[in-house]
Amino acid sequence: MQRALGWFDDLWDEAEPFDLASDFEGYYASVFCSHFASAGPDVAVEDATGAGRLDMAVRHAESVHLFESTPPLPHLTKESRFRLFLFDIGILRHLLRLPYALQRAPNYAYRGFMAENFVQTEMCARVGYPTYGWAEGRAEIEFLHQARNGEIVPVEVKSRRRRARSLSSYIARYAPERAVTLTVEPRGGRDGVVTNWPLYEAQFLREL
Repeated sequence: MQRALGWFDDLWDEAEPFDLASDFEGYYASVFCSHFASAGPDVAVEDATGAGRLDMAVRHAESVHLFESTPPLPHLTKESRFRLFLFDIGILRHLLRLPYALQRAPNYAYRGFMAENFVQTEMCARVGYPTYGWAEGRAEIEFLHQARNGEIVPVEVKSRRRRARSLSSYIARYAPERAVTLTVEPRGGRDGVVTNWPLYEAQFLREL
């Protein structure tokens, strides 16, 4: 089986792991299936399970290998739904005629939006562009980050440290292995799948 998996080592560029998959996902799914089928193992495609459909299951000797792809984020977007941010947090504060002291005030109405705009600029400059979010009904997650292993990590931005209902809804629906909240508080311990990071560490999402 390891030798069979080695056939595909050169399909993805390590620096841009999702570009090829996003453009030719269906084609390479058929390539995987045909190669495994021709090699002799029993192959089941789109097999139904109690948790939904599985992309592919391969039975080899006494082992069963399960294959499930995580769709690249561009394939999941709706172009009619978007959010607007300004490219520079300082210019945004100037346009709002916002004194720095007021921005720091805990009861300032737009403090959360300023935090979100800051994270957006950090993501674009240091993590990747474009950025993606999630919304369903009244629930909304500011950012979704696709990690190097394909895992989709929800990133919730808050002006103060607290678990938002939207993040709880996302976790209940999609059961992510990890989630990050970005707040003005110091880095905290893990609460279930959620870890709190300070806002200025948004740039380190690229290391996930």
